[in-house]
Amino acid sequence: LRDIETEGQRFYRGSILPCSADIKRCATKVEIIGGKLFPFEIKRLGGGEEVLTFDYSITMDSLLKAFGLKGKSNAEVGQSIDGAYITNYLRHVTAGVKITDLRAKDPSTGCTILTDVTKAQSCNLCFLLKIALCRVSTEADMSAIWKGLKRGGATKVANQPCHCCGIKSTTLVKPNNKPCSIYCGANGKYKPFNNTCYHRPIVDDELIRLH
Repeated sequence: LRDIETEGQRFYRGSILPCSADIKRCATKVEIIGGKLFPFEIKRLGGGEEVLTFDYSITMDSLLKAFGLKGKSNAEVGQSIDGAYITNYLRHVTAGVKITDLRAKDPSTGCTILTDVTKAQSCNLCFLLKIALCRVSTEADMSAIWKGLKRGGATKVANQPCHCCGIKSTTLVKPNNKPCSIYCGANGKYKPFNNTCYHRPIVDDELIRLH
C-alpha cells in the first residue's frame, strides 16, 4: 500500500502510511517504555521452552490502580489460562488475571465496567502475566483429554463443552435456579451480579456418590 501511495519512490516523506523503519523505531520506543512500566524477563526451561514472565507485584499493582481498585478491600480478580497451536509442533500456554470486581472502573472513562454479566466474558479484561512457548506434548494436550472422555471443547462445537462438569452448550448461559453454596449463596464468598449464579458442580467421586 505504501508503494502505491509513494508511487515506488524511495526515501519519500510526508506519506500517510509510515515506512518500515519508522515502524521499527516506534516499536523499539514502545518496548522500552513498556519494559519500565511492566518489567519482564525471558528464560529458558530445561527442555528448551521459552518463557516470558512479567513482574507479578508491579503488574498487579498497576492493574489495580488503573481500574480504581487499589486500596479497596477484597478486590476480586480471577485467573485466566489458555493455549493454542502456533504450528504443528509448537504451541503457547498463556496465563494471567482477569478483572472481575464489580467496582472496577474503565481506565479511560472512569465509568463502571461490569454493568452487564456478558461484559465479564470480555477478553479485554484479561491481562497476561506469563506465556510459555513449548513443544507439543500429547500427554499434556487438552484435546487428548477431550477425545479420551468424549466430552469437552469449543462451546459452538461440542454439546458438552466442559470435561469437568455436566453443563451443556444449550444451557451454558442460563443461570442456576438456586445459587451455589460456596460462592453465591447466603453464606457464600461473593455477592453475584443481579443475584445470578453460573457456578457448576465438578463431577467427581463424591458428587457421584451423593447422586
